[in-house]
Amino acid sequence: MKAAALVVGILGSIAAFILSIGTVILGGLGDAFGIEGSGIVLILGWLMLLGSIAALVGALLAKSNPISGAMILGISAIPPLLLTFIGGVVMPFAIVTLLLAIPAILAYLGAKQDAPA
Repeated sequence: MKAAALVVGILGSIAAFILSIGTVILGGLGDAFGIEGSGIVLILGWLMLLGSIAALVGALLAKSNPISGAMILGISAIPPLLLTFIGGVVMPFAIVTLLLAIPAILAYLGAKQDAPA
């Protein structure tokens, strides 16, 4: 379970990084042209960029310290979840949310498997 959390968490952090770069670019363009609501998209894009870096750290912690890794991965899934509801393009943000939430659950379950009965 912890190995799966590591692999899926790394894939999720890479996908979140790529999607956050596009979100920051589009949010910045929208803000430059005065499109209403693009400021929040820009802010969430930056948060998603920080979250993707944190997700990579959480994925790498999933094997050695799975509870901390699960918490970091779970927290880093919040900005793409918010962008799923705010942004007009739902599918990429929903996929990234799942790619960050599933390894959090797997790391948590992996920690519970290692716990003595």
